[in-house]
Amino acid sequence: MHPRASITRLTGPLAVLAIALAGVLASLGMHRLAARGQRSAPAGAPSRVILFAPNLNEAAWALGFEANIVAIDDYTVWPPSLLSRPRVGGMVDPNLERILALRPGLLVVQGESPQLRDLARANGIRLGVVTMDTDLATVLAGFAALDSLLSGGAAPHAPAVVARIRGDLDAIGRAAMGLPHPRTLLVLGRDPQRLASIWTAGKGAFLTDLVAIAGGASVSAEQTHGYLELGLERLIADPPEVVIELRPGERVDEQALARARRIWRAGGLPAARVEICTFDGAEIPGPRVACAAARLFQLLHPQAVLPPLSSEVGGDCAGGAPSGPASGGASAVPDTAESEAAGAAAGAAATTPARGRTP
Repeated sequence: MHPRASITRLTGPLAVLAIALAGVLASLGMHRLAARGQRSAPAGAPSRVILFAPNLNEAAWALGFEANIVAIDDYTVWPPSLLSRPRVGGMVDPNLERILALRPGLLVVQGESPQLRDLARANGIRLGVVTMDTDLATVLAGFAALDSLLSGGAAPHAPAVVARIRGDLDAIGRAAMGLPHPRTLLVLGRDPQRLASIWTAGKGAFLTDLVAIAGGASVSAEQTHGYLELGLERLIADPPEVVIELRPGERVDEQALARARRIWRAGGLPAARVEICTFDGAEIPGPRVACAAARLFQLLHPQAVLPPLSSEVGGDCAGGAPSGPASGGASAVPDTAESEAAGAAAGAAATTPARGRTP
């Protein structure tokens, strides 16, 4: 289970520079994406839908079913066009009264939700289950399952969406070929003051797959399936070369980055290069996984050039904190002890603890 609380349940203990998508392909892609987000529902498809996870809402939008979505869960942050919808809680704490008032014909969940199951049964509402929150293959396969639910049978839109995502992931993988693959620790959460309660992605997690595509060698790739807590002693004995902290949507300035680097050095990992990724889609297993991989690529290989990506399924890859050296990717702050003098007075700017991203 994800340490920031999985998209399915949110019951766990806790969970690159902006990609310039330029050129004719990006421009045409954004035009086509807007058209897809507003696709009319086919005959027989459920016209009023509520999806209870950020990745499901993002995927439904990418598939073209924006008009069908009558409400969103409390944790969805993208795309902007959905954020004016009513909020109806999450998998663990759904607002049943509000859900009924919106008269949905279909509820879509990941995993088990007894409250939503009972609500659907008692009120004649269809309940669909889509799993797209484990490894990358499952994430991509989930588009067809969701497309089938929302289309009322066939899945006519998923192949093109998935093909574009795969194309972007393949482009990132090709760009990483021939580059060094540093031992990488992806940090989903830790104690804000010291190196303790360090959570990361293990075997079978889509984030581990994205690290590999971006040209990193995850130090936890062969560890426990899903998400796990790593002990500091283990990291010191077999240290990573690069540490990437995921802080989706946060504002991270030079002082905060310098402070994070001091904490890792003081904890016994002085040689590791520490970076922060604030892309708000970094932990969401949906249509923006290629954007997340691109952010990781630029943090892992700050001097390398990444080709333009298709903007159709990933928006403009600009989600995240609007400013700060770590907002998009490779930090503008040199990772040296000397650079941290400027951040010495920023002790009060504590690292934000890992927080639940979805219900």
